[in-house]
Amino acid sequence: MNQSEDMKKKAENPGRPEGQAGIDMLKRMNRSHEPLRNWGLPHIHWVPEMHILDAGCGGGGTIRDLLTLSENSMVDGIDYAEESITLAGRVNAEALGSRLRLTRADVAELPFDDDMFDAATCVETVYFWPRAVAGLEEIRRVLRPGGEILILNEASDPGTTDWSSRYGIPMKIYRPSELADLLETAGFSDVSYDVGPDGKMLAVCGRK
Repeated sequence: MNQSEDMKKKAENPGRPEGQAGIDMLKRMNRSHEPLRNWGLPHIHWVPEMHILDAGCGGGGTIRDLLTLSENSMVDGIDYAEESITLAGRVNAEALGSRLRLTRADVAELPFDDDMFDAATCVETVYFWPRAVAGLEEIRRVLRPGGEILILNEASDPGTTDWSSRYGIPMKIYRPSELADLLETAGFSDVSYDVGPDGKMLAVCGRK
């Protein structure tokens, strides 16, 4: 691999996209993750006027869906990649500053008060969290009592290494039971999981 190819590969790191190559990758992910979102987001019962946290908002595709699923909702999206914040704002420009706020932040150190959110979504992001339990504990802290968390992943077989080997980055693919255990360790109750019809897509739910 020459130097330019190596730089492009690093820029397209799905855990931390960089530059225009990273933004282009995020656009592709907005499209490619649509089947996962369509299958997985209905695992939460959406009602009007919810306050929702999208942790690891990526290119903003999930936020776009959330703004529709909960009428008159307020969504806070966080991501530690500047490119993600930039694209998520472009994709949801009409809601930005009214129903949508975007913040560059680490999920393990959320800049929000306790008991703020009715629901939190984590779509294709927990793979990259170096402190998974800390991130989940933070999400639980900012959820209101009875608030729900929903984790959606396309991959649930740790034996599949094509993603991690492709990007050469630290990445952990969790089995369904492993994510359920992490939620319970972080203090969530009513933890359950569902595997999609393809046998790979995964939805894990918990309640504060």
